[in-house]
Amino acid sequence: MTLPLRVLLVAPRGWPATGGIERHLEDLAAGLAERSVEVTLAVTDPTGRLPRRDRHGGFDILRFPTLRGNATFYVSPALGRWLIGHADGYDVIHGHSYHTPIAVSAAIAARLARRPLVITPHYHGTGHTRGRAWLHRPYRPLGGWMLRQARKVIAVSSVEEALLRADFGASLPTTVIPHGVDVAAIQAADSFAEEQGDLIVTGGRLEPYKQVDRVIATLVELPTTWRLVVTGDGPARTDLEALSRRLGLGDRCRFVGWVSDADLRRWYRTASVFVSLSRHEAFGLTALESAAAGASVVLSAIPAHREVARSIPAERVVTVEPDSTPSIIAERLMAISRAGGSVGGAAWTPPSLETMVEKTLDLYRKILEPRAPGISRSAP
Repeated sequence: MTLPLRVLLVAPRGWPATGGIERHLEDLAAGLAERSVEVTLAVTDPTGRLPRRDRHGGFDILRFPTLRGNATFYVSPALGRWLIGHADGYDVIHGHSYHTPIAVSAAIAARLARRPLVITPHYHGTGHTRGRAWLHRPYRPLGGWMLRQARKVIAVSSVEEALLRADFGASLPTTVIPHGVDVAAIQAADSFAEEQGDLIVTGGRLEPYKQVDRVIATLVELPTTWRLVVTGDGPARTDLEALSRRLGLGDRCRFVGWVSDADLRRWYRTASVFVSLSRHEAFGLTALESAAAGASVVLSAIPAHREVARSIPAERVVTVEPDSTPSIIAERLMAISRAGGSVGGAAWTPPSLETMVEKTLDLYRKILEPRAPGISRSAP
């Protein structure tokens, strides 16, 4: 009999954890489930506080402990053992994130079960600290082996694809499927009426490479009517809050922590300008989302941001060098804020979430031909 496609997504973290990869996974899993795909998301839970089994957005979630609660590299022998024992129950194994050994475990399990492997590495080419960058060197042979086990390696931008090919060879079976934006949900969101005015929004996972400190310092160079909202959390938050106090910014700079997707869309709708000065990104999803919401956008001129900037109306986006001084950033921000307000969010349509899901599903089906579109196998 013909049964629905069964896909196993494997990643370091998943819902309700927040972050770029976590958002990508949730959107992909929910989109596949809407298309009658049976999706299981296997992730780690370093906290040990979340349910072992869960269901969200139409897909199943399995969570496994990490070794000694590790939340840096998410080493999880329990997840590795489960993958080896259960991979043969799925039609496609899709691993995410080059930068932890979780995708390596997925590759081993797929090879043993003789199941096709897809990898979305979210590859930055280096670590975000000196120690992690050093660890990339001994890890690269293993990471390269993992990538070469994949039938397809999905890059989320052409910049990431070029970096993967430069580091692992032109024969790597790459394809580009950019992450999409839920335009309807963004444009349906209400702004925060009490926050109207000159407002900058920045944030995400607060780590040093995101350079939120540079955004905070830029606020000093702007007229006092300008305010900054920092969303998200992370190891740099304490230092960032201390910097804001040292600069005497008071309530001009607010840290709101992790917020729901619905509230994040509201912040994007409220923002005059969205800023990301990150030094490393595989893609620029938050830039696309904020631009779709109607904000002007200031981005660091890293390759991934330059690629995203080309898809945003020119009058709505500006790039600055990652090492730019706060005064230069403030000057560019003021110029783009004056230009961007005249162009509404509905005047431009960014890449859609639906396209991302459809392209990924089509990739699965092509890998499984001639069994696609349904999967002919015995019912359990």
